[in-house]
Amino acid sequence: VTAMMYVWTLGLGFILARICSKTPDLANLVPVFTSLLRFIAGVMYSLHTMMPKYVPHSIREILFNEPWALMLNLARSCCVKHCHAQPWEWGLGAGYAIVIVVIGFIYFWRDEARYGRD
Repeated sequence: VTAMMYVWTLGLGFILARICSKTPDLANLVPVFTSLLRFIAGVMYSLHTMMPKYVPHSIREILFNEPWALMLNLARSCCVKHCHAQPWEWGLGAGYAIVIVVIGFIYFWRDEARYGRD
């Protein structure tokens, strides 16, 4: 899980590095977005136990399977006795990590010649 999180975060880092190199003021918003992701994904609580019953099933599935929440659920499944991740969740997490690092690397690499030239 740690390696999956590292690879996924590396991909996001590639993307944010290119975006923030062009507009440095956006770098100030990265901590705000990170905090929002923590609140949405349920870092301090499990989405499965705290999600209200009236939330539509499609929205519940999106929130449970977005990358940040999925990685947290996989980490919980390794550490908490009554939290079990399904095999497809491991595959989805690995898929998210691989796809985002490839996209992020290509996106970062395509503008490589301009970095540090200001």
